[in-house]
Amino acid sequence: MIEIQTERLRLVPLTLDQLRCYVTVPEDLERQLGFEVSRDIVTDPLRRAIETKVSLMEGVKPSEHRWYTYWLIVVRDRQYGAGLAGFKGLPNSQGEAEIGYGIDAACRDRGYTTEAVKKLIEWAFQDARCRAIIAPSTDRRNLASNRVLAKVGMRVYNETEETLDWRVDKAVMIRIEGATIEQAGRLFDIMVRATEVGCVTSYPPEVIAIWHKGRSVEGMASIIAQTHVYSLIDGDIVRGFVHTADSEVLGLFVDPHDHRKGYGTELFRFAVDKIGVRPIVVRATLNAVPFYTKLGCRKVATESVRRHGRDIYVERMEVA
Repeated sequence: MIEIQTERLRLVPLTLDQLRCYVTVPEDLERQLGFEVSRDIVTDPLRRAIETKVSLMEGVKPSEHRWYTYWLIVVRDRQYGAGLAGFKGLPNSQGEAEIGYGIDAACRDRGYTTEAVKKLIEWAFQDARCRAIIAPSTDRRNLASNRVLAKVGMRVYNETEETLDWRVDKAVMIRIEGATIEQAGRLFDIMVRATEVGCVTSYPPEVIAIWHKGRSVEGMASIIAQTHVYSLIDGDIVRGFVHTADSEVLGLFVDPHDHRKGYGTELFRFAVDKIGVRPIVVRATLNAVPFYTKLGCRKVATESVRRHGRDIYVERMEVA
């Protein structure tokens, strides 16, 4: 079973059968899980919400169920299922996913809900399809729910006399800023490992070795000092960087441990906005062509880069 852990909680995505059990035979669910779950949160609105979730989950691939189900909020030191949180489906065409949550009254005012919601938002933002989390039509009178949304970094973007619409964008949770000399070691390490892992399917080891030959942390520091290099930081950790010129993306690298979390897409979009002019040139390694194609780049020509007496082939791509 895939689950998420925080300092005090376990977040367990419930299966279709487990969702049904929660509102029909909770004793069976407890036997499956090996611990008790809250009965107090099972209200008529929750029953309707679970009925909707079950219906939706029956129509999508099991690999997408975690976007539809409820995640059980388990208090680790008590081994008790205290609440539920989850999304209402896959991100929409604007990249927005709606979140909802609830917790046993006896477990409120301890920060559990905030901890769970914050972690689920982090999980959602690892999917490149998700660019924002929303919580529309939140009752103004529900002070506890509104406090949770504020604490996890969401902001009100629309309101009526009765409700507040909350939102947090992925770009707010991460930051992209000018790289510093102090980051040179980290950026050099990312570049080396990203090429070793990413390029192995398109280039032989000796070519990758030539690509790295003569490069160093000191060289990276010089590039940072003299040109335009931007670091993507998430959770106070540099996850990747992009190197730009007047009309060209010179390089874009993401730590292999952080692949498929949308960081590369955020860096590329940032670079395109920063450069401003068109067309923008990208010289993509062969393995990176599908990535840039998805972002709207088109292949123009195959070129070679000469390094240490060896031609290394790349694709010249452009953003029109």
